[in-house]
Amino acid sequence: MSKKIALVAIVIVTVLVLLLLITVPYIPTVENYTDQEVFERPAHYQVTSATQGDGIDWFGKWAYHWAKVNIQNQETSGGDFSVYFYVASGELTGAKTVSHFIGGTQTAEFYADWDTALFQGMDVKYTVTPPTIQDIKFVEKTRTVFKSLLQIWFGA
Repeated sequence: MSKKIALVAIVIVTVLVLLLLITVPYIPTVENYTDQEVFERPAHYQVTSATQGDGIDWFGKWAYHWAKVNIQNQETSGGDFSVYFYVASGELTGAKTVSHFIGGTQTAEFYADWDTALFQGMDVKYTVTPPTIQDIKFVEKTRTVFKSLLQIWFGA
């Protein structure tokens, strides 16, 4: 008699499990995962020197004011850097943009000059525009997936 009760109990449990599997085929569950996202950022650089001064050409026919900026690319890949020179004070006005390709971890000199009266007292400022680098960052995300009861029970 106890064997019959055990067999009936197994059959009832099996029927209930099959009914659950048929009537509830998929259950929404939330999973966490790590994903890569591509983003753009300006290249890292360092201004190693910035100088300016007045000069006279070899024949003494005209004077000029010059500005130099040395930039070191601190990235492993190269890119086009631009330096925008502009006159901040003095009688002359004007702006100049100088661009150079700087290889990875290399240094380049950016130079601009203006015809002027000697010792006019110009002050030249500059702005550096580095190239844009594509980089990858890892982010944690969640998603909703639909799993069967078997997948949930057995960890699939």
